[in-house]
Amino acid sequence: MSYSNNYQTRNYVTSNPYEQPPRGGRRISPAMIIALVVAVLLVCCCCVALTGGLYFGRDQLPLQSLIGPTLTPTLDFKSVVNAKTPAPSDTGLELTVTDITNPLKTAANVKVAPDQKYIAVTVRLKNTKKSGAPIDISLADFKVKGFGGIEYSANPKEVVMDSLLKPSQVAPNGQVTGDLIFQVASNDGELKLYWKNGKTTRTINLEAQK
Repeated sequence: MSYSNNYQTRNYVTSNPYEQPPRGGRRISPAMIIALVVAVLLVCCCCVALTGGLYFGRDQLPLQSLIGPTLTPTLDFKSVVNAKTPAPSDTGLELTVTDITNPLKTAANVKVAPDQKYIAVTVRLKNTKKSGAPIDISLADFKVKGFGGIEYSANPKEVVMDSLLKPSQVAPNGQVTGDLIFQVASNDGELKLYWKNGKTTRTINLEAQK
């Protein structure tokens, strides 16, 4: 059997096992692939640079400046606090009742009416300012009241103790401690210390709250 030269050529061409059939759709050019890779690299470099700048240059550009300022809580000068809780005033002076003795035992030569008693309130006054003039302390700024509505003054003249709080001044970053003595009615209760300083009057519970 004989074949023509044309048939032999067509048979050879169509029987090529490496020839791939044409596919539909658009081909992505090498230029577009290179541009995409470069864009990804640029984004990664920007992220690394930003992170490094926040860490190494936080003195110049703190993270806080990027996410907004930190809100400082407003102090509530009218709130009632318990003993051992600092009570700041608007002047920068801070009062803390550190101890309460109720009733206070007195010497035999100190006469107390049967319906009266003494209580001792130990306080610490701290000037929280770092500079400026000293802040005055006056005993007239301290009062005690109970549910009876009677107002008791601090440190009666007949009471003598070395640890009594005295009128003085508290320098910036300084503090003073001392005792406040009050003569109160024995049947008075729900006692509270009222401390006036500047435009602020703070209230401190002197008895456990139920």
